[in-house]
Amino acid sequence: MKVALVCDWLTEVGGAEKVLMEFHKLFPNAPIYTSQYRKGRIDWFKDADVKTGYLQYFPVWSRRLIAPLRQKYFKNLDLSEYDLVISITGCDAKFVKTTNAHLCYCHVPTQYYWGKYDEYLKNPGFGVLNPLARAIFKKISPKLREEDLEASKNPTKYITISDFAKKEIKRFYNREAKVINPPVNTDIFAQVVDNLNIKKGKSQTKKSYNKTTKMQMCQGDKNEQKFCTYLKNVENLDILAQIIAKYPNGFYLNFSRQVNWKRLDLVVNCCKNNKLPLVLIGDGPENCRLKRLAKKCDNITFIDSLPQSDLAIFASLAKAFIFPSEEPFGIAPVEAMSAGCPVIAYKGGGALEYIKDGKNGVFFEKQTEKSLEKILKKFEKGRISLDSPKKISASVKKYTSSEFKKKIKNECQKSSASIKRRATLKSSLCEQKNTSKIAAFLRGMVISLPLVLFFSFFPNLNFGENSSMHFLLTFPLLWLALFSVLNLKTAYNYLKNHRKTPLLAFPIYLIISFFTSTNPIRAFFTISVLFCILVSVIGLSEYLKTEKLPRNFKKIIITETAIVCIFCLLQSLFDALGASKDLTLICETCRSNIFGFPHPNGFAIEPQFMGSLLIAPTILAFNSLLENKNKKCQVKLTIITLLIISTIFVTLSRGAILSLIIAEIFLIFVLKNLRKALKIIFITVASLVFALILQGTLAVLGPTKTSFGDAISTSLSQLSFGKINLNKKDTLNGEFDEPSIDTQTSETIQPEGETPIFSGYIEESTNRRLELSFFALKISTKTPTNTIFGTGLGSAGTEMYVNFPIQQGHEKEIVQNQYFETLLEIGVIGIIMLFLTIKTFIKLEEFKFEPYTVALILAFMVSILFFSGFKNALHIYLLPVIWYNLMYDKDRFSRI
Repeated sequence: MKVALVCDWLTEVGGAEKVLMEFHKLFPNAPIYTSQYRKGRIDWFKDADVKTGYLQYFPVWSRRLIAPLRQKYFKNLDLSEYDLVISITGCDAKFVKTTNAHLCYCHVPTQYYWGKYDEYLKNPGFGVLNPLARAIFKKISPKLREEDLEASKNPTKYITISDFAKKEIKRFYNREAKVINPPVNTDIFAQVVDNLNIKKGKSQTKKSYNKTTKMQMCQGDKNEQKFCTYLKNVENLDILAQIIAKYPNGFYLNFSRQVNWKRLDLVVNCCKNNKLPLVLIGDGPENCRLKRLAKKCDNITFIDSLPQSDLAIFASLAKAFIFPSEEPFGIAPVEAMSAGCPVIAYKGGGALEYIKDGKNGVFFEKQTEKSLEKILKKFEKGRISLDSPKKISASVKKYTSSEFKKKIKNECQKSSASIKRRATLKSSLCEQKNTSKIAAFLRGMVISLPLVLFFSFFPNLNFGENSSMHFLLTFPLLWLALFSVLNLKTAYNYLKNHRKTPLLAFPIYLIISFFTSTNPIRAFFTISVLFCILVSVIGLSEYLKTEKLPRNFKKIIITETAIVCIFCLLQSLFDALGASKDLTLICETCRSNIFGFPHPNGFAIEPQFMGSLLIAPTILAFNSLLENKNKKCQVKLTIITLLIISTIFVTLSRGAILSLIIAEIFLIFVLKNLRKALKIIFITVASLVFALILQGTLAVLGPTKTSFGDAISTSLSQLSFGKINLNKKDTLNGEFDEPSIDTQTSETIQPEGETPIFSGYIEESTNRRLELSFFALKISTKTPTNTIFGTGLGSAGTEMYVNFPIQQGHEKEIVQNQYFETLLEIGVIGIIMLFLTIKTFIKLEEFKFEPYTVALILAFMVSILFFSGFKNALHIYLLPVIWYNLMYDKDRFSRI
């Protein structure tokens, strides 16, 4: 194979560079592509063919400033000539292009975009310029994060260094990774354990050291001397001698790159305050700051970087190695343990995999000085008993270079085999074109879904009816069917991979329920829709794992909703002005002569459905408004949110309004932010006031003789279930004023306008809904069989007609409560199966229920109390919005 190695940069010595060295030993002829290379700082790759580009001319200190340029550099680096590209990265090397196998040894997803984003913002590491750096990074990070997420799709396979890093890759990149622990030079460090002689008063020393060094080494009472070691390989014996002389009773140790996220400041402050001996070996951007923290503190010593043979001696003499950072693995503590040195580590990251608490080390719970100090005091007082140095060394023996090379070689061989398979795939150009066309079509379907769902009744294809149902095909159902067909294979593979989970419990139960149904035709269509929903949910979830939605996807949904809301208001206006319902598309029971003013239904069959279709974009609009700090955007979003909520009030959909208010109350309590709470309350109240004023105005313009005040009173009465009635006058419901005769001229005087059919709360509809729910509950509890197993899928209308023929009237009338209909048709067992399936899917997808998503689901659960069936596909409308909030939370995707 023709192999190329790629790394982020080669400017200093660290764990990533040690890993790269092992790859270089495996593939000595492979060129190493990188952004910057400094031979003076790292001389390990003198014999390698290191290739750089224009970024080589930037100074080393500018590395953090050129992240956008580095992304662009690697993105334009085409390595298609190589059979296998291996990127060793924790940053941008994965951006490289190749048409062949790309094996990514990923230390961790780019930390300052993902896992360490908040920490980086707190301290970008630019000193007095931190506020400026913070502001710039906040501005550019969303785009950089988006590019990084897109680049994460490039590698054909991920390998990573620990289970912690594996979870991070899954969490942020949604990619699976295989764990192969990084190589550690355990042999160099372990040999000092074999040569360590703990017998008091006896010391084996290097023969060639001078007399001064000998005096420094042996000063003090020999009977109290605790550290004796074999020193023939020590290159800096004078430094070691000074440390032993300075700390005859031992010291705490850390050797690493001194960068801010390693939290060495905790160690320095803790040892300074408690006067504990500390030796810090290494260099880095934090070196000067750490020295300032330790100023005038004799018990803390800083030493420049040393060779590993010297580090091994220091580790063998130290009381413990302190490891305060959360790292994906951490080679330095493993090296220290190889030398028999116990580790005091923060309880997080890769350290959890190799440190056995109370055996080869001990954990402190929080990254605070107080937490570290608590453990150090116990350590000093001898309250912590640990294994012997030999046992500590043996506990990390498996992290060897030879083991690492063996596993990596095996993965490369697998990649070699995949190259042949890829060559076969390339020959099928026609298939690739077809696949890309399907992918583009799927993308178009996902993006267009929010708009499609608004056309839930206009237009529709009417295929007739039977005694129990209408046969209508609407845009949303057509979308659902087509999307399901395109995702059948995806759903099949997903269900196959998780067949040992309860994921199939509900679908299997549906099939059984289908055969027990008393209305097989309706059952067939119901089960078809439910299976299409299942396939679409899986298809959409898998799509979002591999494809990215546009950055402005939420903006698209909100804008489309605003346009539909404007259409609804125009519907009302034109109806009040006397336009034909063929032009306005307003339903017969929604026109001005009903309440004195129209209430629009948009492209839905009824206003109540239109109101429910607006719930999801309302929550999404609140999400964008409350989380956006751009004042210009806030003004636009405030206007749009007012427009959407006002439209919900104008529809007089009590179910939608109640659902929205409950969701808003939930957000107010969960967000715990007074400013956001006041915004929610203000916008809701302002929307209600605007809706009432609009309804009053439309009543004055309309054909009825309803006054401005009467219209407001009627609206409030309807919304409050008759509890609020500002107009106490009696009305002639259902009757119209007769023409009168002028006694002077004997001419007929026509009334100024009709009296509205309803002038307040319509109690009949509520009573009918409750009556149907009572019927369903009564049938469900009629027999134990009905309660446990239900009456069969799709049988609600038929069963209610059989049991209550006079009150029911016909089979088409079904339960006006989705929960009672579900109980009636599939029983308690079916509900349990449904719960198991949903719970399993949530667990498999590792959902993150952030507040807005929970508010949306809560609103949906309330709204389906008022609806039954799938006629307006409310369930489909929620999918893209819920998934957007679940998959693209604030850690993974920028807010609008």
